[in-house]
Order: sequence, then structure tokens, then C-alpha cells
Amino acid sequence: MKISRQTVKSVLGICLCLILTTSFLSSTPLFNAGLTDATVQSYEQQLAEISQRQKEALNNLQYVRNEHASALEQKAAYDSLVELAVKKKELAKKQYDSITEQIANKETLINTASVNIEKQHQAFLDRMVTVYEEGEVSYLELILGAESLTDFFNRIDTVTTIMEYDTRVIAELKKNKADLEEAQQALVGSLELQEKTMKEYEQSIADAQKISDEALAYMQSLENDEAKWLDKYYENLELEKQLDAELERYLKELAEKNKSNYVGGVMGWPLPIDVNYYVSSEQGWRKLWGMDDYHLGIDLACAMNTDIYAANAGEIVTSTYHNSYGNYVVIDHGGGKATLYAHMNQRLVNVGDKVEKGQLIGKVGTTGSSSGYHLHFEVRENGEVQNPRNYINLP
Repeated sequence: MKISRQTVKSVLGICLCLILTTSFLSSTPLFNAGLTDATVQSYEQQLAEISQRQKEALNNLQYVRNEHASALEQKAAYDSLVELAVKKKELAKKQYDSITEQIANKETLINTASVNIEKQHQAFLDRMVTVYEEGEVSYLELILGAESLTDFFNRIDTVTTIMEYDTRVIAELKKNKADLEEAQQALVGSLELQEKTMKEYEQSIADAQKISDEALAYMQSLENDEAKWLDKYYENLELEKQLDAELERYLKELAEKNKSNYVGGVMGWPLPIDVNYYVSSEQGWRKLWGMDDYHLGIDLACAMNTDIYAANAGEIVTSTYHNSYGNYVVIDHGGGKATLYAHMNQRLVNVGDKVEKGQLIGKVGTTGSSSGYHLHFEVRENGEVQNPRNYINLP
């Protein structure tokens, strides 16, 4: 049996097209519709956990109210609700951003799949034009050129296989595109739901903030009730003395144990350089409601949720809540030097974290014993309180 050189050329051309077609097909992945991203699902789990903690915090607040607890205990319960609401909102925002990114990725993949479909379709048409219009051996000529009945059927099978393959490739590419579009629609639906959820979380933050403002108003009103105010003042004073002694002892032990050198350099401003602030209370002796009071740090009054930065590089050695200091963080800078940041609305670092100078560590708030939004900033050497003005330059 003889096959012409032209026939061989045509068959080789068809084989080449099949190889190209296969490359288009293999480059297009298959996707399942729906929200399957592990990161998004982990946010969902964390949100559920915070919701449960919110219920517990609300129950605790109700208990504290019913027990007519001290102002500081009530304030701590309010602060817990505000902090949880803010965390919930931030998690929802991260989940929202993750879904948005997935949608963008799906759109890119859909466009890629569309291009591949067009390429395959064009390759099929080009082959037909070459076969029927440029004098190449046609499918019909290839079949009719058979030299025997067996050869005839073999050639029919070959042509049928080629055409079926083209059809199947296009069908599979279209299916990939349909799968991607379905996945995108599922994500769009999730995004719409998330936008609604974000609004609900914003409302929960506003509600919690309203509770916190009511607590502040209550604490401020104590000034008009001398007996209650004195109870609150002495309770707070005792708590601060205990904490001061604990910090001094702990930081001294830490310095002796580590024997590390100071990280070096001048301490930086712990707030944004352009923030609108004022010093509401200096470090040292002051008059507080007509009484002599020793203030351990400097108070920088500014707007709620103003960024708080690490004054220098170091390691987080304390990140917790205290009834007087509220949410506070202590950074060890080596060489016995440490800085403290109190009354935070949020703590964004954990014990053991290594931070750089100017790194975001929290947000300004009014947690603990506080009657307004401000950062209480302390500098300590070997545990003992120092005047922050000797270490930082106030803008």
C-alpha cells in the first residue's frame, strides 16, 4: 500500500494540531463551584468563636450590673464587649478581602479559559480552510484514496477520531469555563452576604461603643458623688500600686536574667507624627480632683483608635488587661529599658512577639480606669518609672 507524500504531510499537520490542542486542554484547570477556600472558612470559625465569647461577656456584664459591682469592674465588663466587637469586625473585613481576591482570581481564570476556547476553535477552522481551500488532501480524498476495503474503514475511523477529538476538546474547555463562572457566581453571592454582615458588625461596634460611652459617663458622674468617687479613687490607686510593684520586680528580674544590651538609638514618638493630640497629664506629682497623686506616665489625649507605635525595637513581655490600666502592653528594649502603653482599645501584639521601632502595636482607647480617650505612656529603667520626656521628643 502506497501513501502519497502529500497525504503524509496532511496527516502530520493534523497530528501537530492535535498536540497544540492537547496543550490548550491541559493548561485549563477544573474548579468546583462554591466557597471552599480554607482561609475564608477559618475566618468563619473564628467569627463563630468570638460570637460565643460575646454572649459570655454580655452575660458577665449583666451579672456585674445585678451585683452592683464597683465602677472598675463594670468598666472592665464594658471594655470586654467593645474589644470583642472590634475583633469581630476586623475578622469580617479579612474574610471580605479574601473573598474579593478569590473573585478576581476566578475572573482571570475565566478569561484564560475563554482565550483557550477561541484558540482551539480557530485552530479547527484554520485546519478546515487548509484542507478544503489550499489544495491539501481533504478528509474525503483521504478516505477515497484507500487502496483496500480495510484501508477505507481505517481511514474513516481516523477522520472520525480527529473530528470527535476536536469536538470533545471544545466541549471540555466550555465546561471548564462554565465551572469557573459558576464558582464566580457563588463567590459573588458570598461577597454580597459578607457586605451585609459587615454592616451588621459595624452596628455591633456602634452598640458596644455606646455601652462604653455610658460607662465613661457613669465614671465621670462619680466626681459629683464624693463618697463614690473616693471609693473609686482608692480602689484604683491600690490597683496601680500593686501593678507598679509587680512591673518593677518583673522588669528587674528580666534585666538580670537576660543581661541583654539596649537595642540602641533614640526612642520614637508612639503616635502618628501628624496626629492631633495634647498632653492631658504629665508624669510625676499632680493634682487629681484636688488631691496629690503620683502619675507613673504621660497621658497623650487623642482620638479613639489612633495608631500606637513601638517607641523602639524589642520583645513584647506583657500584653493583657488590667482593671486600672485596661488593655496594656510592655516592650523590653534590652539593657533594662522598657516602655508601657495603656488604656488601649485594641492590643495587636502578643507576648513573645518581636517588634521593630515604629511598628503598629495597638489602638488608642479608654479601657480600664479612664475618663477619656488617650495613650498612657511609660518609660522604665530596671523596672523604675522614668519621665518619658527624657526619652522622646514630643512633636
